[in-house]
Amino acid sequence: LNGARVLMLADAWAEDILEELQKMKSQGESMLFDAIKISHHGSNHNTSPELLSLVDSPKYFISSNGSKHNHPDIELLRDIVDREANFTRTLYFNYSTPESREIKDFQTTTGATFIVEENAIDWIEITKEYEC
Repeated sequence: LNGARVLMLADAWAEDILEELQKMKSQGESMLFDAIKISHHGSNHNTSPELLSLVDSPKYFISSNGSKHNHPDIELLRDIVDREANFTRTLYFNYSTPESREIKDFQTTTGATFIVEENAIDWIEITKEYEC
């Protein structure tokens, strides 16, 4: 897709990313991305509420098998999906974990809709299904 905007957070700390994203936003850049790879296997310690209040996407990638440090954190998954949006968010997990199974049954307080895809190992198409 020409012009796809993907935010790859790797193992970055939220504070470091926030500083750079706030600079980009002040220059007129949209903070709505086509996809976001959540930092450090979905750890609460690497993704802050401030970061989630700044960025959003219809597609989130969480890479973890849950065997180390019990990631992803269910609180972070709830924080991702329980925000108002005019699009449906999809959370892609490369493994099925207790948290990926638990989030499937979560009822958002905002009415936001979301889908959970586990064992996502095939190509994922990025399309413009939303408006900035």
